[in-house]
Amino acid sequence: MLVALTLSYVAPYQTVMPGVLDYVTYYPTIRALSGAGQLAQLYDNLVQLPGKLADVTVTGRFLENQDNPRFAGLVNDTGLQQSGFVFNLLSDAIPIV
Repeated sequence: MLVALTLSYVAPYQTVMPGVLDYVTYYPTIRALSGAGQLAQLYDNLVQLPGKLADVTVTGRFLENQDNPRFAGLVNDTGLQQSGFVFNLLSDAIPIV
């Protein structure tokens, strides 16, 4: 539900400002990498994006932001921290590191 709400809030802004921050995948990514069994929600979210956003490739994807808790502080596993970093770099959006 949070994904649909976030998507309905972020998507209209692309008509006036194409490069928006990708909060649509921020919350599912945090949930997927900090809890077991949440990867399916992240996958479903990523599949929905091209049909809902005008252009996924100009959104800014991030895992850490000064307005949110640091991802490295939420996850103690170094492998999950590295997976989050790699996901951020290799996704379709513009990585913000």
